Amino acid sequence: MLGRLAPGVALASMAALVLVGCSPGEPTDEEVAAEVRATFEGFYATVDRQFASGTTSARELEAFATAEMATVWAADIQAVLDSGQVSRGVLALTNIELTDVSTDSVSASLCTDGRQIESTDADGRALEPSGLVPWSATFVRDVEGHSLLLDDLQPTTDDSVCGA
Repeated sequence: MLGRLAPGVALASMAALVLVGCSPGEPTDEEVAAEVRATFEGFYATVDRQFASGTTSARELEAFATAEMATVWAADIQAVLDSGQVSRGVLALTNIELTDVSTDSVSASLCTDGRQIESTDADGRALEPSGLVPWSATFVRDVEGHSLLLDDLQPTTDDSVCGA
C-alpha cells in the first residue's frame, strides 16, 4: 500500500513546491509606491469632483480612505463650500518616500504641487496656490487586505521630500 502512495505523495510534494515558487512575494518598493500614488490620486480626484459638484460624500471618499478620514474630509470640504470658496484642480504628487512598509500599513512622506489648483474666495478673488507642500501620510489595507486606504494625511515642516 505504501508503495502505491509514494508516487502520489511525490507528485503532491512537487506540486506544492511549484506553487510555493510561483506565489507572489512581498511587493517591491516600486509596487508599494505605485499603490500609494493610485490611492492618493484617486482620493484627490474625488475631492475635486466634490468641489466641482458642490456636494460632499464621505461614502465616495471611502473608496480611497478609511471611514474616519472620509468623514472628516467630507466635513472639511463642506465647510469650504459653505464659506463660498471655489476650488478646481488636483494636487500633483511629485515625490513619494516610503518610510515604513508592513503587510497591513504604509507610512510615507509625500510632496505635492498645488500650483495647478485654481481657487477663489467668496468674493471671487483669486487665492494664491499652495505650491510645493510636504506631507506625512499613513495608508492601511482594506478589510480584504487588497487595497491601500488613506488613513492619515498631515502637512509637515520637513520639506526634504520636496527637494528643499
